[in-house]
Amino acid sequence: MKKYLLIFGASLLLLTACKPTEKNYKNAYDAAYGAAQRKAEKEAESLSGGKLESLDGPQLEVVGSDSIPMGRERVKPYETQLPADGNKVGIAIARYKVPTNARRHLEDVKAEYPEAFVATDGGENYYVMVKRVASVPEAVEPIRLYRLAHPDDAYLGLGTPTLYTLVW
Repeated sequence: MKKYLLIFGASLLLLTACKPTEKNYKNAYDAAYGAAQRKAEKEAESLSGGKLESLDGPQLEVVGSDSIPMGRERVKPYETQLPADGNKVGIAIARYKVPTNARRHLEDVKAEYPEAFVATDGGENYYVMVKRVASVPEAVEPIRLYRLAHPDDAYLGLGTPTLYTLVW
């Protein structure tokens, strides 16, 4: 009988000694999370001097001392005909998912920018364009003037005036 009690006591001791605790789980989680965080920070530092770059959104075009966002999408005029005059870069001030909202915004800016129009990327985005220029460097001054004239503009869906290449 003593033999069975001794075996039972030893097994009870072994079972309770191997039981993981919440504290052990938390320590293991913190160690793994900390290692993953350090790895992510190290990778972020190695990318473009510590700055992350978006690969799907507008990319910054450097023109002199200015940086202008240039959208990757090619857009075409929506419900309007534009002359083929060589002005293939449009300055967008807003992006909408519904064409009705883009048309409404266009009505608001048409008095000040008679050449304004709505463009689409062929998908679900509709852009309010206030001006067309022939090249990216020519867009610097119109963007600067627009920002000065409209300091409180929200640039809905864009965050800042953005350039897009126009196609017909």
